[in-house]
Amino acid sequence: MLPEVSCSCPSTMESVTSSSSRECAAADPEVLELVAVLDRCTDATRNILERFGDSRIRLLDGPQPGGLVRSLNLGLAQCRAPLVARLDADDVCEPERLAMQKQVLDARAVLVAVGSGAILIDADSRVIGAAPWCVAPDGSGGGSSGGAL
Repeated sequence: MLPEVSCSCPSTMESVTSSSSRECAAADPEVLELVAVLDRCTDATRNILERFGDSRIRLLDGPQPGGLVRSLNLGLAQCRAPLVARLDADDVCEPERLAMQKQVLDARAVLVAVGSGAILIDADSRVIGAAPWCVAPDGSGGGSSGGAL
């Protein structure tokens, strides 16, 4: 069975990759896959991700030469779901984020992308601010800054 949403996640270091992997592990098993592109990782990133033992986490070795854009393109090419979420390795998501964004896309077929606001946290997960909502192209409110599904 194909996932409903693929998360493409380039990763360069172990200290942040674990966060995005926990988000995948907490999601509905029928809905999500995480495509983790290991971009020149020289640490224990691969081992950390393999320890999750979750078949929804797919590990890919990044292209050489590496870099964010090449890793993103490789991850996108390997996503199997009809919807793709862009996820940085240090992102932490609310558990319902992807499901809510998918519901919006399902309900409004004219949309091609959705986003969300963001709560900014420090390395110790303390809230330090919020990303402001942006203005839609027609001048109305309702748009947001942050990650897109």
